[in-house]
Amino acid sequence: MIRRLLQTLARLAAALAVIAIVVIPVAVMLRIAGNPFDPNVLSRLADRRVDDTTIVKLLAVAFLVVSAWVVVPAIRQAHISLAARRPARSSWPAVRHPIEAPADAPGPRSWLARLVRFALTSTLVTTVTTTSTLAFAYPPAAAPSASHPTATVVDDEANDDSVTLTSRPSVAEHIAGPRDTPYAIAAQRFSDRIDEAREEIVALNHGRPTPDGHMWRGGSFPEGMQVLIPMEAPDNEDSPSGGPGPTSAAEGDWPAHLPAETIVVEPGDNVWNLAKERLDTVDGPETSPNDSDIAHHVDHVISSNTFTSSDPNLIFPGETIDFPAIGTPPANGARPSSGANETLIPADQPEQTNSDSDESEPEVATSPPLTDMATTEHTPADPATSVAAEAAAESEAAPATLPPPTARPSEDPTITSTDLTDVAPEDEAPSPLLGVTGAVVLASALAAAMAWERRRRRARGVRTNNADDAAAELAIVAASDVPFVRWVAQELAALARSLDPDEHEAVPLAVELDESEGVEVLWDQPVLDAPPPWEATDGG
Repeated sequence: MIRRLLQTLARLAAALAVIAIVVIPVAVMLRIAGNPFDPNVLSRLADRRVDDTTIVKLLAVAFLVVSAWVVVPAIRQAHISLAARRPARSSWPAVRHPIEAPADAPGPRSWLARLVRFALTSTLVTTVTTTSTLAFAYPPAAAPSASHPTATVVDDEANDDSVTLTSRPSVAEHIAGPRDTPYAIAAQRFSDRIDEAREEIVALNHGRPTPDGHMWRGGSFPEGMQVLIPMEAPDNEDSPSGGPGPTSAAEGDWPAHLPAETIVVEPGDNVWNLAKERLDTVDGPETSPNDSDIAHHVDHVISSNTFTSSDPNLIFPGETIDFPAIGTPPANGARPSSGANETLIPADQPEQTNSDSDESEPEVATSPPLTDMATTEHTPADPATSVAAEAAAESEAAPATLPPPTARPSEDPTITSTDLTDVAPEDEAPSPLLGVTGAVVLASALAAAMAWERRRRRARGVRTNNADDAAAELAIVAASDVPFVRWVAQELAALARSLDPDEHEAVPLAVELDESEGVEVLWDQPVLDAPPPWEATDGG
């Protein structure tokens, strides 16, 4: 009797242990992740907004699937074992017929399945344990940084003398522009300690809401977001807020906003370098824009313009390109100068200093001609005589007039290394045109694949004389030399612009490319005269 009781207790303890092993990990995972089948998870994955909560929910779903894969065979095995011990329902003496549990089939598949099961179970147990520890140690509601605890800043002029916040330095709000980043804001406002200020800005704004309703986790600030920036101790009595204050165009070396502009293309220009120069004008000489900011600005330029060649990588002298505005206009309605070489002076008043610029507003502002920024001669402006701002809305009776853009005549539109050297600074390598690098890589890969296919066919003894294959191989080889093809396209475009349709009636039939001879155009009738640098062959 006692032996049977002990066996029953042992079986109950084993059953409770099995149930605990099966249920407790699932309960802990559900306690941490909540409802893993959240309908917002799919939308976050589609928007590529994978935060910590989404990762935990995905791990919870994977854990539940693997748990079901492990628990269902265990329940089936328990059912088989209990059925084997069930007594027979008969008046005859009970005869036990044990039912053996289905064993894994012998061979590599059996031990490989057990190895995979063990590896998955161990990995999931380790993941769940680590996730549980991190979740309880760092709850989501914790402060983003221990060095900057959360504090409420009260803007009360009556209590300025009595209220003192010692938990962290006072902060100010900054409305993010189209391309504001922590580093850009730190470089603009804290040039003496850029890295330290960048870390403070990241710590202050980590987890703050963005205009689209999400939380900021890093990277560029969305346009319109209220960004918190630290403010240093006041250096003088003119700055009661303690911060550097807004820098005007007359006080700084560069403007905070660059208005939209139409640029006339000159020999040696390309969209990438023109966009980089505009960003350099906004950032100043001490800060260089990164490639992502330049590419973002180039995308805006490409989407807002229609190019003559339908290819932004191929632009011609005399073509006009509209560049959108950069940065956010000042809140007080003043518009800073678009460059250090532009000085806005009222037409009916003498030159003023910075101290008088806020008391009077100019009525008419003149702007220099819109020419290529790469070749415009920049002259340093005198801070003591330059005007910091102009009126927010110019009068309709006296609008600002802009001279019409003029294009320099060009006989050879080919972009040479000398032209690129004139555009880019001496200490910087010229940036490659967008799309050319990808075309070279693709064509080189196709040429390598074609050579490999030829060797494979030759090894198999397969010979083919398909004309389509020969044409495709010829096209790949021709496209692999992208600089040569691009030069040919520019020369043909220049030739087409120089021909008068009323005097020239011949129609081109074919174009032959030869690296030694150059480009040869075949016409449907003899052409005895050709514009330079082209030459007419014997017989036209």
